[in-house]
Amino acid sequence: MRKRNAKRTNQMEKKEIKEIIYWIIVVIINYVPTFGLHLLVRPMWYKGQESCTSASGIELIFTILILPLYLIITNYYLAKMHNKLNFLFILNGIIIFTCIFISSHLSFVNWADSIGSYNTDDYETLGLIDLERNSGIVLSSIGLLIIYLRVRYKLKIQKEIDNIKIHYE
Repeated sequence: MRKRNAKRTNQMEKKEIKEIIYWIIVVIINYVPTFGLHLLVRPMWYKGQESCTSASGIELIFTILILPLYLIITNYYLAKMHNKLNFLFILNGIIIFTCIFISSHLSFVNWADSIGSYNTDDYETLGLIDLERNSGIVLSSIGLLIIYLRVRYKLKIQKEIDNIKIHYE
């Protein structure tokens, strides 16, 4: 009896360790690129007008297109590898949305630091930051919806296959 309980406890500890490792990997894979690009682009904001335009364009394309696609694809495959394509995938979606918010805010921070003030923002800059954030969220939402429908469809087919197997056995 004690051996059986010890074995169950050992299995539960292994499961918990795998769960912790999964979430550590998710956080690293999501947040490192989010912060990393803005730190790499930051020096461009201080080199002159043309460089500022390039930095702004890079951050815009990153937040609107590259970051959402990267986050959705990597989170999907990571969750698929660790069998987390259930209701826990909602947490992955929340992490994706926070990365988009952080990225758009870091774009604003880089711009504000380059001009020397956070209080002199104009409507064009605020509009650009809103465009980044909203476009990234829309693209991420579409990607998450596609993942949800794909997983739901696969589960439905698997359920039908299981019902057919039971019927013929």
